[in-house]
Amino acid sequence: MPKVISLLMIIALVVSPLCAASSAPPSDPQAVAFAAKSIAAMTGGSAIADVTLSGNVTRVAGSDQQTGTATLTAKGFAESRVDLALSGGARSEARNASAGPSVGNWLGPDGVVHAVVSSNCYTDATWFYPALGALSAAATNPSLVLVYVGQESSYQHLQAYTYDANFSTTKQLSTTDFYLDAQTLLPSIVMFNVHPDNDSTVNIAIQVMFSDYRNVNGAMIPFHIQRYVNDSLLLDIQLTSASINTGISDSNFSLH
Repeated sequence: MPKVISLLMIIALVVSPLCAASSAPPSDPQAVAFAAKSIAAMTGGSAIADVTLSGNVTRVAGSDQQTGTATLTAKGFAESRVDLALSGGARSEARNASAGPSVGNWLGPDGVVHAVVSSNCYTDATWFYPALGALSAAATNPSLVLVYVGQESSYQHLQAYTYDANFSTTKQLSTTDFYLDAQTLLPSIVMFNVHPDNDSTVNIAIQVMFSDYRNVNGAMIPFHIQRYVNDSLLLDIQLTSASINTGISDSNFSLH
């Protein structure tokens, strides 16, 4: 019996460091506190299961400028969809991480469905609505790590990333920076990188700016959303309506 106990103790000593090494580092308590206050400011303290945002959009790609309407939907932390009805044709993108690693697809004016490359599925699917993003998901996802970077000018700067001991690139692919208004703690700017389909080591900077927050059934919704790519404006969305907790079906988050 003593030999058996000794063997178990040796196994425990060997396995324990391995388990510790595979665990995500703890989130910064200050970052967790700011994230909780930001979520409370965005949601009014109520649980938000889904959101639908509708409005007018301008899409700028070099000299090509198109206008039309936008419908943005999100459910939970994992599912999102962007539908743009533009003067140059329809564009859509859907993301779904509910069954594990994020997957996504998109289609352009030609109507052909393409897969979103996996390296571009590590950041928040709900990039247009931070209340359903990493700041909130970190509370229940032990792989999400929050870091407090500090106060910069009129912003509180937080950073979030996904930890995976088996893949060293996960942190680089998933890192997202949140700039919260220092007074209201509502997100003003969210920044992350996307990558070319054939090279995940090349970063393409994305900056999403939120303004014109309005109260919708107790939740604060940014009615002006701008998405920049490498400092150039790509999407300028001015919402005309917003609704929460309408019971969106999972079937909405797939393109065919």
